[in-house]
Order: sequence, then structure tokens, then C-alpha cells
Amino acid sequence: MKDTTVLRSRLIILMLFSFLCLSLFWGDNNTILAQDYRRTPKAPAPAPVSVPSGTFPFLTDLSVEPGDTFVDIHWTPYWQEEIRKPSRVKGFGRLLEKRVEKSLLLREKEEPTAKREEEGKKLKTETLEAIPEGKEISGYIICYGRESGNYSNKVDVGNVTRYRIRGLSNYITYFFAIQAYTKLKEFSDLSEEVFATPKPEEELLSAIEKGFAVEKIAQVISRKIKQFGYDFFLSKTPSFTPLADAPVSSDYVIGPGDSFTISLWGRIECTFSVEVDRNGEITLPKVGVIKVWGLTFSELKKTIYNQLSKYYSGFQMNITMDRLRTIRIFVVGEATNPGSYTLSSVSTVYSALISAGGPSKRGSMRKIQLLRNGNVIKTVDLYDFLLKGDKSQDERLQSGDTIFVPVIGPVVGITGNVKRPA
Repeated sequence: MKDTTVLRSRLIILMLFSFLCLSLFWGDNNTILAQDYRRTPKAPAPAPVSVPSGTFPFLTDLSVEPGDTFVDIHWTPYWQEEIRKPSRVKGFGRLLEKRVEKSLLLREKEEPTAKREEEGKKLKTETLEAIPEGKEISGYIICYGRESGNYSNKVDVGNVTRYRIRGLSNYITYFFAIQAYTKLKEFSDLSEEVFATPKPEEELLSAIEKGFAVEKIAQVISRKIKQFGYDFFLSKTPSFTPLADAPVSSDYVIGPGDSFTISLWGRIECTFSVEVDRNGEITLPKVGVIKVWGLTFSELKKTIYNQLSKYYSGFQMNITMDRLRTIRIFVVGEATNPGSYTLSSVSTVYSALISAGGPSKRGSMRKIQLLRNGNVIKTVDLYDFLLKGDKSQDERLQSGDTIFVPVIGPVVGITGNVKRPA
């Protein structure tokens, strides 16, 4: 009986100890869980930029065009229009003239024409002469951000009416407004707000594609098309570089910066590594200075062989190009990335266009011009290359050449049961 009592006491003590341990463990876990599920403080939103108070209205046609990590903004202020009056004052003139014309229209049916015109001229003159000096618009500020009416960035773009905001994130909607200022640093009210969402190039529609997608007749087939050929230039590779170890053709033109190796064998065996200097010359032992600038690769071989033959006999010769020089060319007009490019001397019109991202969807693919010293050397039609693989129009470039991409001409879209809707 005594043993049973002792055993029962021990079991009770063990149960109490287990319950105490379980309570402590569960209490700690609840604390941890409470900490884990506590809401993480939200990152503070970017502080809004300060926008000066406006002292005059800003009326404008504001438009935006999204691109790949950028948005193009264009606006046309009313007061930039010409006021047809000898004593006109730039600035608010056009805006005030519009208000005067509106007030005159309201009285059109109440007063005789002659009297109305006389009072109108008088009112315009008094209004325009009342505008003080320095009121003309001298610049614009673009305010933008990710929240409507809450702008976290602003850019003073000067006196322009078209600007590209770069460095934006794709698939994020941005809101934009414009504010003007005068030479006296008086600011306008903010313009109407517009918004745009940048997207990767392949997901954006050009103005032509958007126009064709508009339903003007009953839709029986899909009207979604893409402008032909532009996808060819959408490679994410930042630049296109011709193969440096590819053999040059016989018509390759030698210039300063090129280097090559001359190998001789037979009665004399030796090797010369030479580089064309700034004067377009190379120097060989015994032979001296040889002018090679402007020679083709085939002419270079003949010239050097003839010069060496004056001092050596019974030998054979071979020339291999080593390092090729670079050239600077310009891509202008409606290119995706117009600008100056440094390319290999074996580069062509096609490789330069690839480096520049090709024509934009506002640019022509059929009348691309290669300009040299102010003259049109070649007019390239990319359709022959894209449809047939014909590279006969691909001209080799020289330093200083300019490639001009003109604005696209008339277009037509075809869709439905065709092999290549475009």
C-alpha cells in the first residue's frame, strides 16, 4: 500500500512538471509567432517635390508616348502661336486674344458688324499693351511620379516642347504634368495630368499599328498587326561587331591604324610586322617608307612585292591583316538610337543600322541614304534583304560617313488569310 502511494505521488509530480514545461514552451512560441506575423512597416513613399504656386493658367495640348523604359512627352502651349498684329507681344498674347474673341462671339448677334469689329480691335490693343515686359514663356518644368497628383520628380527642360524621360521602370504607370515659367520667374499652374506605362519594345504598338487597329468597318477578322521588318532590330545585344578574325576581302581599303604581317620565304626568309601610321605610310628595312593609304588589299600586295623586288630576288611573299582600325560614323534621322558610333573598318550599312537599333517605327526601311562628303552614295532598301536575303546593297563604310533614316512614307496593312499579315 505504501509503495502504491509513493508511485502515485511521483506520477502526479511528473505530470505537473510536464505541464509546466509545455506552458513555458507554448508561451515562447506564441511570442515568436506574434513577432513573425507582425506587419512589416511599409517603406515610406518618395517625398513629393515642391511645385511653386501658379500665378497664371497653363492651357496646353499634352500628349505622351510610352517606350521601353522611357516616355516621350510633347506639348503645344497656346501662347506660342503667332498673333497677327504688328505690335504684338509674345507670351500671353494668344491666350488673351482667344478670350477676347470668345467675348466678341457672344455679342455677335446683338450689335452691328462694323461697331463690333471696331470695339474688338480697341479691346485687343488695350489688352496686349497691358502685358508687362518679361512675361513671355522662357522654360518648362516636367513633374512626374507614380501617384496621381503626387509628383516625386521634376525636370527643368528649358524652352523646348518635346522631351524624353528616361530610366523609368517598365509596367509601372507614371503621371505627368507641365509647369511653365517666365523670364521673371513667375510660374504657371500645372497643366492637365496625363499618364503612360512604359513597356518593352516588342509589346508597344506604333502609331501606324494603333491606327490600323481602330475599327472603321465591321470586324470579321483580327486587326492586330505588326509593322513588317522592325522585329529584326529588336535584339537585346547592345552592339553589333563584325568578326575581328574574319579574312578581309581584296577590295578592303588600307588606312591609318591598320596593321599586317609580311612573310618572305625562298632565298630570303624573314617576317615584318608593320602598322600604318597617321600619314598612311609604313617603313620596311632597306626599302624605306612606302605610301599605302587608300590602296586596296590586293593593290597593297602588289606594291610591297614590287618594292621588295628592288632589293631581293628569288622569294615569295604573303601578307595577312592583323589588327583592323576603327572608324567613326553617324546615324541620324528616324533611327531607334541615333548618334555617333565607333565601328570596325569592315563595317557596312547593315551592321551600323543594327548597332543603332535599326529604323524606329516612324522611320522608313525603304529609302535609307548613305551620305559621304555631302553626296548620296547609296540608297538602301532593306526589304530586299529581309525578304530575299539580298545583301548586294550593303555598302562598306568609311570614316565620317552618315546614314540617314527618313520619315516613313505611305503604308498599307494587310491581314486575314495571308501568309504574312503586316
